[in-house]
Amino acid sequence: MYIVTEHNIQDIELFSKKAGSALGQPPEALHLQTALLDKDNRCCQCVWEADSIESVQGYLDPEFGAASINVYYLLDPDSAIG
Repeated sequence: MYIVTEHNIQDIELFSKKAGSALGQPPEALHLQTALLDKDNRCCQCVWEADSIESVQGYLDPEFGAASINVYYLLDPDSAIG
């Protein structure tokens, strides 16, 4: 299944530092498909392939800590475009 994460960045410097390792080397069961960062570095949206929202959340929330507020969505591949 595909999970969308939205990271509302609270600390740009800390988020950037943590994102390099968290997004670059996730656990084997999580596969980052894409990461999109807005031009002001305040919001990052990612698409993950994983077995559940909980597995992505269980990995990212501790990794990012106070650097961002994270929201998780289950993506509906039947209505997605692109």
